[in-house]
Amino acid sequence: MRDLLWLSCLLTGTVFPAILVGQEAPLTKTTEEQLVTWIQDLSAEQFVTRETATLKLVDLGSAAIAPLVQALPKSNPEATARIIHILRQLALNEEWTVDDPALQALQKIANQEGTSAGRRATATLSKLNALREQRAIQELTLLGAEVKQVAIQFGLQLVPQRVIHIGDDWKGTANDLKRLKWISSAEAVELIGEKASDSWLPHLVGMQQLRSLTIKRAKVTDKGIKNVAELTGLVSLDIKYTPITDAALSHMQNLPQIRFVKLYGTKVSKEGADKLQNALAAAEVDHRNGAFLGVGCPQPPEPCIITSIQSNSAAQKAGLRTGDWIVSFSGQ
Repeated sequence: MRDLLWLSCLLTGTVFPAILVGQEAPLTKTTEEQLVTWIQDLSAEQFVTRETATLKLVDLGSAAIAPLVQALPKSNPEATARIIHILRQLALNEEWTVDDPALQALQKIANQEGTSAGRRATATLSKLNALREQRAIQELTLLGAEVKQVAIQFGLQLVPQRVIHIGDDWKGTANDLKRLKWISSAEAVELIGEKASDSWLPHLVGMQQLRSLTIKRAKVTDKGIKNVAELTGLVSLDIKYTPITDAALSHMQNLPQIRFVKLYGTKVSKEGADKLQNALAAAEVDHRNGAFLGVGCPQPPEPCIITSIQSNSAAQKAGLRTGDWIVSFSGQ
């Protein structure tokens, strides 16, 4: 502990290069010399020298990544371990700006099968993904998202899935949604409400395990739906009371795993929905027009007992409540 306190004081009085974490900047001649020295110091005999160089390279940010990877083949075991550690720290950067270059470097090193560096990088990536997912969930939750475990209906089956719900409580920006790609355990996403827009959709593309997507009462247009074409693992797609048109359907026609498509209250025509059904022979396309009532009820032949009421919906404003039994409609 005493050594760490001394090291902290040492670093506090050290003048670092004027390079912000996450920003590439041209290295001056002096900084280049410092960078070479710091990398060499990773294998120094003294622990304090090695630790100081490690911390300085982490502080340097993305400018250190390429030189570190270049120095790796000639590094001894101590330096190799520290280079992997530095890349891991940069990949966990709080600003989420240095992450991709550092991650790509680790992935490249992990491909070096049979080497000590490759084994270390592979183990680091496994731990890194778990840490990133945990942190992404925490940060998204603080911004108003909800991460929950629910049973989602696929046809006649109820399948338990981890769902990320982003709705009216969302306080973040579209850019904050880049954290979604790190939640590899999430198989379903719900984008609900007027805050959901085209700028949200590109951040779903990195979600490799995504199986179910719901877009409801959103300001998503045909332009945003084009990102759906890249969600090749989708099994279920629900778009409800959102102003998409027939132009959006072309982005759904080549989804290899899709089995269920619901298009409720959109601007999609019956002809467009029929064309989509013909293109997706193995899928069930459920197309319905009409206004959004806001109630949830069992499917026939069960009696129409209201099981849920959407807030601010026509049903709620009309005084309908959970448990009400609908026995007639328009006199029938």
